[in-house]
This record gives sequence, C-alpha cells and structure tokens, in this order.
Amino acid sequence: QGLEEVTYPSDAIKSVLEGNVKPAVRNEAAYRLGRIYFQKDQPGNALLALDRVAGTVPEKIRDDLNFLRANTYMAVGRFPDAIKILRDMQGAKGYEGFATYNLGMAQIRNGQEADGLQSLARAGQIGTGDPGALAIKDKANLALGSRLLENKKEDQAKVYLERVRLKGAFSNRALLASGWADANQEHYERALVPWSLLAKRNVTDKAVQEAMLAVPYAYGKLNIHGKAALAYGGALEAFGAELKKLAASTESIKEGKFLEALVREELKQDKDWVVKLRSLPETPETYYLLELMASHDFQESLRNYLDLEDLRKYFLTWAENIDAYEEIIGQRRAYYAPLV
Repeated sequence: QGLEEVTYPSDAIKSVLEGNVKPAVRNEAAYRLGRIYFQKDQPGNALLALDRVAGTVPEKIRDDLNFLRANTYMAVGRFPDAIKILRDMQGAKGYEGFATYNLGMAQIRNGQEADGLQSLARAGQIGTGDPGALAIKDKANLALGSRLLENKKEDQAKVYLERVRLKGAFSNRALLASGWADANQEHYERALVPWSLLAKRNVTDKAVQEAMLAVPYAYGKLNIHGKAALAYGGALEAFGAELKKLAASTESIKEGKFLEALVREELKQDKDWVVKLRSLPETPETYYLLELMASHDFQESLRNYLDLEDLRKYFLTWAENIDAYEEIIGQRRAYYAPLV
C-alpha cells in the first residue's frame, strides 16, 4: 500500500540500525525511527521501520512500540492486525482509554459495529484525573453519541453526549449533537437548552455558528415567532461581522503577516500560545485558523518553519561577522604588506 524504501532522517539512527549493536538498542532505534515517520504522516515508511524490530525489546518502550504499531496498522488499513494488538493492550499503564478508544474505532472501520460501540462505551467510562485521558474519554462519548445519532437512536445518543464535559475540547460538538437528538424527536424545548448555551460561545467555531441558526429554528417550530425573528436577526448580524473578520484575515495572510505572527518570540514561551495567538487583537489572520494550528500536521510543518527562521537569523548574523572579519583581514594585510 504505497510502501517506500526507508531513507534515514539521521546518520545516527542509520549507524545504530545497520551497525553491530545489541538487539535492544537496535529495536529502540527502529521504534524511534518509526515514530518519526508516523508523525510525518508516512505510515508506509513507519511500518518498514517497525518491521526491523526483532528479539529483545526494552521494557520501557514495549507498550509505546505496540501502540505505535497498532496506529500504523490502522493508518494503512490493516484493521484486524491493529485490533489484535489493541485488545492485548487493554489495561496497559499510561494508555488507559487511549487503547480502548482506538480499539473501538478499528473495530468500527473493520465492520464490527457492535463490538466497536462497546469499546467506545468502555473508553467513555474510565475513571481518571489525567487531562489527556479525560480528553479521550470525552472524545469516546462524543464519537459513540454521534454514531448512535446517525443510526436514529436519539435516546441512547443523549446518554453518551451528556457525559462530555461542558468545558472540554469536544463540548461544542457534543452540545450541538445533543440538541439535534432532541429536535429529531420534536422535543424542541429540550433542544433549546444545549443550543442556547452553545450559541453564546465563540462565534468562530462552526458548531456555535450552526447553533445560532438552530435556536431560532427551534423557536419557529414552537410557534414563538417573535423570538425566532430576533434570534435570526442576531445571527445575521454576527455572521456579517465574522465575514468582515474573515476578509481581514484573508488580506492579512496574503500580506505575509500570518507567518510573522507565528514567529513571535513571546508566544513561544507559553504552551497555550496557539489559543492566545487567536485572541490577540492585532493578529486578525489567526481568527479562523485555530483548528488548523492545533493539528499535528500543522505543528510538524511549523517546527520545520521555525527551524528555517532560526537558520535565517543565524545566517544574517554570520554575514555581518564575515564582513567584520574581512575588514580585519584587510587592515592586517595593509599593515604587514610593507613589512614583507
């Protein structure tokens, strides 16, 4: 499936993989190489690197290796192989929820709908206080609720959608889906509860934008036409303002200001810099790019761009130093030439 010959990203990894080293060391190098390729969205190369693992695997990376291999299998469409590994990883320390969620998704994509939904249900009920595990818990409940909603099982969908935290990364989509679960059953008064809450959030989010139209739709179904008209008017005004912001963002990006905003030194010191970047009033080019900037592919490309930007600054400094050195050499030549 489009596998290519592995080209090593560094001479150090190549020397370990092809050198006379212990199997444990070689296997760890193969794992790290596979992880690099997977992060760069090259699952074919990642799989070739992982296939070089043989013999003793260091205990500290055993679960990491298995999880990476399972994700790689999923990326290339080998779902049965991924399912086998993820089943064995249930209960693996540090992967609570993650392995179960991926197992559910692999089962669904492999046509095992019932088993997949059960796995997602387990992932959505894990007891944890870890922020990452809580996020995957929310994601599992959202995925399960959305799947049930697609299958016209609104009452069951509501149970899982209401388990998603109201302040988590998946809360907007869960609130929107919860409203539709009620609306599909013509329970418009109940649908107004999550939709009204959602409509007050950041209007740049597409779920919020849909809720701003869903609220007056529900009022119309309830024959409360005055509120429906006011809500439609408010949505129209908000969308008009956002169109102006979008035009400003587009123009700013065309002028190259987006890249200038990304290399701001003060933002690099904050782990939440992506969120804060959008909130800065002088950076309109970032208003609608939060989802893009938070994506893994973008972050990988951004790191490469920042490395190039640092190199550019170094080159400018070195160019100035070379001019200074040439001036010193000229002065020394002028001094020594007559003496010679």
